[in-house]
Amino acid sequence: MVNTMSRPRTPNNAVCPNPDCEYHLLVEGKDIRKQGKNSAGHQRYQCMHCKAFFVETANTPMYRRHISEEELILIGKLLVEKVGNRAMSRITGLTPVTISRVIDAITLHATAFNALMAGKAGVGPVELDEMWTFVKKNKKMWTKEQQIQISKVMHGFMPESSEIQSS
Repeated sequence: MVNTMSRPRTPNNAVCPNPDCEYHLLVEGKDIRKQGKNSAGHQRYQCMHCKAFFVETANTPMYRRHISEEELILIGKLLVEKVGNRAMSRITGLTPVTISRVIDAITLHATAFNALMAGKAGVGPVELDEMWTFVKKNKKMWTKEQQIQISKVMHGFMPESSEIQSS
């Protein structure tokens, strides 16, 4: 007698980042399976609803960056200390261009980065507010989306009425 039952899938926290998928960022009803690892060593997934492939770092500051979470936290701690890009480059061993691109990615995912810094790095809210003030004033050409994300994590942020109703 042949056993035709397959092994159950390992539970995962991944959600589909595809905005065209009906299960976009939804946990209920998702059908996501692991699909090996990419060249950077990050777990790959596939949404079985829309057949899209994505990696575990999708929608994070680490997406398409060959840096570890520890290096990202180190860059965050250096930003808290108001260290400039060139000094960060010397300390981390990354190029100044890479540092600038990581900071750009951090601003686009400010809420997630704040949670990471407050959680794993143990940085307090006052230091985080000082860091965002430092980041905001040291770049004159932030995109509109980056300005919105930075303002959401700075002290005194008041959500718009549409954000309160959707929560």
